[in-house]
Amino acid sequence: PVPEQARYKRLAGRFRLRQQEDGWFFSANDVVATLADEEAADAAELRGRFRGHPRTTFGLQVSAAGLKLPRIWPLVLAFAPASLDRWSGLDPQGEVKSLDAEVVRERAGAMPRFMVSADLEDLSAQPTGRFPGISGVSATLSGTDQRGAVALRANDAVFTFPRMFRAPLEVDRARSDVNWWREGQAWVLETPRFELEDEVGHAQGSLQFRFERAGVSPVMMIDARVEQLDLAAVTKFVPVGRLQPGTIFWLERAFIGGKGHEGQVSYRGPTRQFPFDNGEGEFTASVEASDATLNYYEGFPQLTRASGRVEFHNESMSAHLRQGRVGRLRLGDVTYRMADYRAPLIEVDATGAGDLSDALAMLQDSPLGPQLGDRFMELTGRGPAEYELQLRMATRDADRRDYRVRTKLASTDINLPLLRTPLQKVSGRLELDRRSATASLAGELLGGPFQ
Repeated sequence: PVPEQARYKRLAGRFRLRQQEDGWFFSANDVVATLADEEAADAAELRGRFRGHPRTTFGLQVSAAGLKLPRIWPLVLAFAPASLDRWSGLDPQGEVKSLDAEVVRERAGAMPRFMVSADLEDLSAQPTGRFPGISGVSATLSGTDQRGAVALRANDAVFTFPRMFRAPLEVDRARSDVNWWREGQAWVLETPRFELEDEVGHAQGSLQFRFERAGVSPVMMIDARVEQLDLAAVTKFVPVGRLQPGTIFWLERAFIGGKGHEGQVSYRGPTRQFPFDNGEGEFTASVEASDATLNYYEGFPQLTRASGRVEFHNESMSAHLRQGRVGRLRLGDVTYRMADYRAPLIEVDATGAGDLSDALAMLQDSPLGPQLGDRFMELTGRGPAEYELQLRMATRDADRRDYRVRTKLASTDINLPLLRTPLQKVSGRLELDRRSATASLAGELLGGPFQ
């Protein structure tokens, strides 16, 4: 809401307003504006000239120096036309160190022409409508309504995209030189190189942003390289604007930790159409992971010490891991897939090796335990074994859980609940799935062989 009052502890300066030829001249020199919670304020300067009518033809020239945005914003809201009301939530902070601008509309209904040069320091603004919020950004800009350039520098900056990312993106340092130009009715902003650096990673790349008018989705193109990344921060950079709450809940808890390098990010398409169900664009991201910890499904032991490549493509995610551990089991080749974030069905194909007792404990303690039956839950054993595991599990529908476990035993001991004497030196194959169990085993029972 627009505030009803603009209250100052002190507002002083030399103000002039006079009619001059076909327009008005205004100036404010040595202006001191002190808000209620401030003790002192530096003086600012403002002068300009206006002619014509805002709704038809007009010309405006403005120059300023030393303007503190939080001090002048209440006055802007107090005197601005109603059309500015939708921007009242910007709450801008920072300083306009210098500004020279001219805006001209030569005929009614025409697009205004402008020229501007400015030096802005430590800017911040709240997200408003579909526009993102920023904090801690300084900029030097110069240009016209046809083209121009901005040098952006930021330390301890925060970028807020509430419609795209779950949480604000915080960076220790950001650098970019941005060019803008017009293409027909569209504005195009492009940076051939940007750099982002903070405690969780370091990235650099290029970006283009194209905006035409309200009601038409902006189009964004990003190509970035991530040199290093804390994997616990991966989900901060996944666009979640159109994902289901349950999927966001899973993503926020999936990546526990690890190191990432050789990362690549590419986004091409309208920002309001992600995850591009009908081919409107494409989003891809990948990172080489090492010493990673993944909480892949609630109730199963975490995947730890994992190494391999993690990839995102539009609405899907996959991982191909070369090694890792689940509990005390060693994993070899692991493929992990989620085809659609919004109706997540998790698919895992893995090979592994370890003691039979560890594998039984993992399955019996997992969400699959009750499905395996009471007899399996009483089964115990020990000895070396190799495993092939296939899991198909829907995160929101227990009836869609499916599994297949193939086990190769090599001289193991097994205690069956129906037998008082264990099977010893058992070798062969055992296969379990949701519907059946089959075995081809040989070993010793009561001191004699069995098969």
